[in-house]
Amino acid sequence: MQAVKGEITLLLGKWKEGDPSAFKELMPLVYPHLRQVAAAYIRRERNPDVLEATALVHELYLRLLNQKKAEWDDRQHFYTFAAKIMRMILIDHARECQAQMRGGGQERIPLSEDLVWVNIGSPELLDLNRALNDLGALDAYKVQLV
Repeated sequence: MQAVKGEITLLLGKWKEGDPSAFKELMPLVYPHLRQVAAAYIRRERNPDVLEATALVHELYLRLLNQKKAEWDDRQHFYTFAAKIMRMILIDHARECQAQMRGGGQERIPLSEDLVWVNIGSPELLDLNRALNDLGALDAYKVQLV
């Protein structure tokens, strides 16, 4: 779908004013360019097979859809903003991959009352306090960790 000159800027203005239908009209017009930008970003990645350009544009679409306030002056301003969001998506994706490599996929066990091993007012609490004080004398940072 080819945009008529100024149509994108006009739709951005309507979207900025709160017209939700403007976003629906805008996306088919800007999609080809956004896809090109996404493909260029993916080509620069070390592992370009991890994420596809289409998936990147679709994630961008979701983030734009959740945008509370559209503040773009014109088409170029919108494309610059969209490119910045794509970079942030790729950074988030890289962080997620790094977390998975460092054990991020481990099962989380929530703390619950079943795991409480010291009752308030018990002698074990005094022992715990003494142990933390002794540890604090050696290494204050470890006490903060505990």
